[in-house]
Amino acid sequence: MNIIGTRVTLRAIEQKDDEMLLDLVNSPIIENSVVGWGFPVSHEEQAIWRELTVKRTDAVKFAVEMQGECVGLVVLDKIDWKNRRSQIGIKLSPKSQGKGIGQECLRLTIKYAFCELNLNKLEATVLEYNEKSKNMFIKCGFKEEGRLKESIFKGDSYNDLIIFGLLNRDFKRV
Repeated sequence: MNIIGTRVTLRAIEQKDDEMLLDLVNSPIIENSVVGWGFPVSHEEQAIWRELTVKRTDAVKFAVEMQGECVGLVVLDKIDWKNRRSQIGIKLSPKSQGKGIGQECLRLTIKYAFCELNLNKLEATVLEYNEKSKNMFIKCGFKEEGRLKESIFKGDSYNDLIIFGLLNRDFKRV
């Protein structure tokens, strides 16, 4: 089932998306703004990742399509079906950022997680200096729940990791 918004469609990841997703994962700009490590990813590794992604039962990953072009990725990851919670994350190509598309993608994914998957809680982690992501999650109803001091090494320093959460009941009020 595709999830259709005003400007974007969230759909299954296809082989045709590999090149854009490869550019996304190998982008130094994106690497600096997300949690995790940045190792160069090859075309072969990207294809393997896509193949493994469709087999996972603890994750749902969508390609973000805008005007017929894949411009990013939004994920529900580490889904805990017993406790009905998941991590949520988003990566958009630099050229599609700053247009409110991230908020639309996030809101569509939140609605899907709560209304279709019947999850109770979504969690997000954001680097302390990533103001755009912090603001996006806050605008979508997430609340800061905590901070892991100096947990992520980026560039040449350790940075705090901010934990955000959103409960289903709070989403319904928004």
